[in-house]
This record gives sequence, structure tokens and C-alpha cells, in this order.
Amino acid sequence: MTAPLQATSTADLSVATSGLYRVEIDLAPGKDTDPSAAPASGGWTEILGIQKWAPKFEQVTEDDTDLSSGGWKSEYPVGNGFTVDIEGLTKGEEDPSFVADPGVQALLDASENFGRAGIVHMRYWRTDALPEAKAFYASCKVSRNGEKPPALDKWSGTLTGKGAPTAITKPTGSITKVFTLGSGVTAFTATVDSQTTASITTLTAAGLKSALEALSNVGAGNVTVTGSSGGPFTAVFTVPVTVVSANGTGGTVTVA
Repeated sequence: MTAPLQATSTADLSVATSGLYRVEIDLAPGKDTDPSAAPASGGWTEILGIQKWAPKFEQVTEDDTDLSSGGWKSEYPVGNGFTVDIEGLTKGEEDPSFVADPGVQALLDASENFGRAGIVHMRYWRTDALPEAKAFYASCKVSRNGEKPPALDKWSGTLTGKGAPTAITKPTGSITKVFTLGSGVTAFTATVDSQTTASITTLTAAGLKSALEALSNVGAGNVTVTGSSGGPFTAVFTVPVTVVSANGTGGTVTVA
């Protein structure tokens, strides 16, 4: 008897982590109807403290069942909608008194208004390798949750898109890490998001740069390293990195 086809093993497959988004708001949106347009003034401001960012599309359909459908229901998409469920914590600076994050405050302020003042201009993107990156205008319904003390101050709501969101190119930036070699270090390794370099025995900026560029998640030309022999070394990454650590031989190496 022939054995049935077996399910494919997923043991060697990776999975994508949820929630890896950066979200920004235009604090002074103009009347431009192009979501991907640059802010008229003030630039983009990151919204801090987001705990949930859930963009979704909602097809609008009509029943197109007819006499030839053989009794099977059929629907045809005639439109679409874009919404984002959002929630988070009120974070901010305390110098000398608490000042709420301006991005969150902009959402709350827009929710108290109507007309143009109630529309927000937003953009967001995945901070990993997934391609999702969009900009959009939306009506804003965000409010504080009214938690009972001593709970943290939480807020939540829904952004409802005005028309279709626009695909954008992910903005790029740099991430700086400083490697400090303790007394007695004769060699060390660096780990970037679970990938570890070969042992670095040449304790120079060039030695660290070469080792980092050999990692597949960094690559040639995507990091610059400066510093005198023996460190500290300042590494500036131009590719997305999250966790960077180091392990020394003969002493401790710290990364900040």
C-alpha cells in the first residue's frame, strides 16, 4: 500500500515577530491629499508607547448571486476600507513635570475636533525585513481608557482611512553601538541579532568592522567603525539591528 503524502516539516522554518512597527504622525498636517507627501511643516514625529498597531483592509461586497449560481451564494467586491486599531500607554518626559509624548497628544487632540482638525496624517512601516510600509490620512477616534488607579494611563481607539493608503519606501537611519573593552581583553566576539562574528583578535576599528561586515545580517558597507586601537569602538549600522552584544576573552566587553 502506498503511504499517503506527509505534511512538510516546519522545524527549520523561521517565523516573523508581531508588533515590529514604527509609527509616525504629522503634527501639522496641511491640505495635501497625497498621503506620501512630506509634512508641510514640523516633520514627522514618532508616536511612543504603542502596544497594539493593527492595520486591516475591509472589503465592501454586494451579493451577485444569480440564477446560474447553482444555489451557491456569491459576493463581488465593490470597494474597500482601511482601518487601524491602536492602543498604548501614555509615556513622556518628566523635566521638571510630566509632559505627555507629543505624538500621542496629537491623536487625542484630533479626536476632540471635527473637520480638517479631526484628520491625522500618518505613516508606518515594519522594522524587520517584511515589506509593509504605508502612509495615509484618517479620521481619528482615540481616547483615554479611564483606568482605575494605580493602573498606568492607557489610551486606545481606531483610525479610519480617508481613501486608500499609499505604499512608501521605508525611511532609513543609523543605529550606533559603542564597544568598550575591559582590562585584559585579548580577543572578543560580537553578536548582532543572534549572528555571532568570528573571534576578533585584532583589537582595532578595522578588525571589528571586518568581522561585523562578514555577518549576513550586516553585510559589506553597512557599518562604519571608529576608535583607537584597544577601543572603545563606535559602530554605526545603516541596516536595521536590534540586539547587539559582545563576549570577551580575558576580560569583559560591554556594548551600549
